[in-house]
Amino acid sequence: MLHKLSSQKQYMVIDLDDYMRTLCKRDMLERLSEARRTHSSLMEAIAYTECSNVVLEHVKGQIKANKSLQVLFLTSCWAWAQQRKRDAVVMACPSKEFFEEILTAEEKRIKDNHGTDAEVLTAREGLRMSRQDFLESLPTDAEIAIYSSYDELEKMVRERLAIVKTL
Repeated sequence: MLHKLSSQKQYMVIDLDDYMRTLCKRDMLERLSEARRTHSSLMEAIAYTECSNVVLEHVKGQIKANKSLQVLFLTSCWAWAQQRKRDAVVMACPSKEFFEEILTAEEKRIKDNHGTDAEVLTAREGLRMSRQDFLESLPTDAEIAIYSSYDELEKMVRERLAIVKTL
């Protein structure tokens, strides 16, 4: 669905974590990587915001060119998301069971690409830590939408963008 949305002229889907790699300077990305490596939440939030703001400026240019454009940002950083309008932010997280399915699929992908057991373990632990860090960064009163399948996540996105019956 995200691919279908991004191919439409009226929607733009931006995965900040991926998109910033194409727009940000190397030193900015290195600061973000270092903050993540050292598990420095504050430094990660600052570096992530710095990188994300580069993407945001690029997107603002796209919006000026097409006033009817709707943008969906996907981000793993609560600190950046909370800077947006309250009604524009939805936090979603896979259920514990579905997250295990995601981990299993990632393990299979790595093994299919001839990855080692060490690479599988590193990826698994990295995903676990990322999920845990994200959940810990949220305020305790935050309302989190839990999904148990990609279909449920797609339904949430469709409802949020009011495109339930299109695409």
